[in-house]
Amino acid sequence: MDIKQDNIQHALNIIRIDLLMAWKTCKAAETVIQLECRAAEHQVLINTFSGAPWQDLRTPQAALMTSDDLTRMTVPTLLVNGEHEVSDFLPIVDELQATLRHASRVVVPGAGGFPLWEFPDQVNALVHNYLLSTA
Repeated sequence: MDIKQDNIQHALNIIRIDLLMAWKTCKAAETVIQLECRAAEHQVLINTFSGAPWQDLRTPQAALMTSDDLTRMTVPTLLVNGEHEVSDFLPIVDELQATLRHASRVVVPGAGGFPLWEFPDQVNALVHNYLLSTA
């Protein structure tokens, strides 16, 4: 396995571990305080996550958009992440929120790194309300 493939495999393993930790936390909360838990959905994600379509084995290219470009954007932007988001992604969302002038951010309670898959009805409602508020 070459270095690029090793890095991709390492990243996939980190994501699987974070998903597994979110699943264990959710399962424990469900048992102790009877919260709604999507443990079964988390387990399916853990078992089937392959990295696709995000895996791209091509040589990395320069970013098409820079931070300066982002500061000039005037389009309202909704950033959505889960309460138990993969820790590596949180600084990226923080930076986007700080850089985009018209960014709003919502954190989906109880969700991990895939809030759209874990709580689609809740996320759809959040997006719907956001679109109404920015129309």
